Amino acid sequence: MHNFDVGPEQYSGYGEPEPDAPRKHSTFSLIAMIVVVAVVGVAALGLIFWALGFLFSLAGVILKVAILAAVAAFVWRRCSHRWSRDRV
Repeated sequence: MHNFDVGPEQYSGYGEPEPDAPRKHSTFSLIAMIVVVAVVGVAALGLIFWALGFLFSLAGVILKVAILAAVAAFVWRRCSHRWSRDRV
């Protein structure tokens, strides 16, 4: 059989690409790959931002409770300190 040069890909006489020839992807497969990567990327970024939002929300609630507890402890100490001076 003859070995013809038929363009960018080198084919053997049997219609199969040579093992060392670069593989060309079809336009559809490239478009499908771009769409899949974009969808997975958007989903991953959405999940990451949702998780960060949840963590910052949780940190905000903890900070609010801590500030409320600190103010309550300060007021309690001021009030109980006055009462202890008045009793003596």
